[in-house]
Amino acid sequence: MQDSTSLSNLQKRYAQGDLCRKDFEGFIFKNLLNSPEHYHLFEGNLDRWQDYLSWLYPRISRAIDLYKDTGASFGAYINTIVRYSSREYRCREAQHFMTEYACWKAKAEELAVQSPEPEYRDRRFTGQAVRIVLTPQQILMMMLKSYYYMSEDLLDRISRATEIDGGEIRRLVDKMRKLRNERDGELRGLEERIQCQYYRILAFENRLSFLTRDSISYDMMLGRLSRARRRFQKMKARLLKIRKTATNRQIAEVMGIPKGTVDSGLYIAKKRLRTKRSNLDQDIPSLN
Repeated sequence: MQDSTSLSNLQKRYAQGDLCRKDFEGFIFKNLLNSPEHYHLFEGNLDRWQDYLSWLYPRISRAIDLYKDTGASFGAYINTIVRYSSREYRCREAQHFMTEYACWKAKAEELAVQSPEPEYRDRRFTGQAVRIVLTPQQILMMMLKSYYYMSEDLLDRISRATEIDGGEIRRLVDKMRKLRNERDGELRGLEERIQCQYYRILAFENRLSFLTRDSISYDMMLGRLSRARRRFQKMKARLLKIRKTATNRQIAEVMGIPKGTVDSGLYIAKKRLRTKRSNLDQDIPSLN
C-alpha cells in the first residue's frame, strides 16, 4: 500500500536540499506507480494506471512548487491531486477514444470507396478449356468454405452446376453465416481497436517529439509509447490467429454430415484443382 508518510519525508528532504528536483519527482512517481491498490482506480488495470500516471506527471511537477504546509501533509496533498485528476483523465480518455474511433471509421469508409478493383491476367487458351470435374457435394463444401464471397449470381451458377435447388443452397449459406456471426463480430471489433491503437501510437509519437530528451516527461511518454506499441503487436498477433474461413467442423454441422467426410471431400477437391491448374498453366502461352 502507498505510504503517504514516505512522500512527506521525501518532501522534507527536498526542501532541505538533500534531494535534487529530478530525483524527488522520480521518487514520487515510483511511489505512486507501486501502489495502485491504494487508489482503486481503473479496476486494477495496471496498463491504464501507468498511462494515467504518465499523463499526471506534469501536474505533479507543478504541484511541488505550489505546495504549502497548511496543516495537510505532502502525502495527503498528492493523494488529493491523484484522486481528483483521475476524473478529468477518464473524461479525456473517453473523448480521445471517441475521436480515434471516428477517425478510423471515416478512414475505413474512405478506403472502401477508393479500393481498386482486382486485376486479372488475360488468359487465352490455345485449345479447348479443360472441364474440372467435382461432385455436387464437393462443390457445396468449397462454397461453404468461402461463404464470405458468395454473390447471388454465383449461387445461381452453383445451383445450375450441381442441379441443387437454389433455395436449398441459400439456406446452407445463411445457416453458415449465422453460425459465424459471433466470430465475425469479434473480428470486426478487433480490427477497429487495432486501428484506434495505431492512431494512439501516432499521437504518442507526436507528443514525444515536443519533449526534451533526458527529462522525466520524455522518459514517461517514451514508456507510454513502448507499451502502446506492445499492445498493438499483441492485437495484430491475435487478429492473425482468428480464422476467417469456415472450419470443416462447421461445414459438417451445416450440411449434416460427418466431419471426416468433409475432410476427405475437400482434400480430394483441392488435389484435383491443383492438378487441373497445373495443366492449364502449361497450356497458357507466355505473355512476355
